Amino acid sequence: VFCTLSPLISILTLINFALCRLIYGYLVVYAEHQKPDLGGVFFVQQMKHLQTGLFIYVTLMIGVLARRGPNYGPAAIAVGALVYKVWVGQKFSVWFRWEQLPFEEIVVDDEGSAGKRPSRSSRYAQPELLEVEQPEEGGDTNPFAVVA
Repeated sequence: VFCTLSPLISILTLINFALCRLIYGYLVVYAEHQKPDLGGVFFVQQMKHLQTGLFIYVTLMIGVLARRGPNYGPAAIAVGALVYKVWVGQKFSVWFRWEQLPFEEIVVDDEGSAGKRPSRSSRYAQPELLEVEQPEEGGDTNPFAVVA
């Protein structure tokens, strides 16, 4: 928001993000413990916060255009963006189903049919359990040679 109104704030922002990168880079690796995964709750919260931030930004820009513009024409045009933003935000919060998938989407595979997918190979054999080739007398002893 401030970068739009005063471009010189970008220098301070760059310094801030560089320091945050340094500090949080240390915290994430050395000071924080691993936390359990919540299955997308944080992602959805971030999307909601992004929608709220965009709403505030568009509202602020309408105010700036109304105050600094020669007339209310630019602000009136920007109100169209606010109407669209409200519609998209409502659509996101009502239509976006992230906690539960419909059963039909769970059982249908990539080809559009329900059922088991075909195997990618004829059989699976763990390489560590295959028979090891015995070295010949006086020959090269390679412990990693595998009999196919």
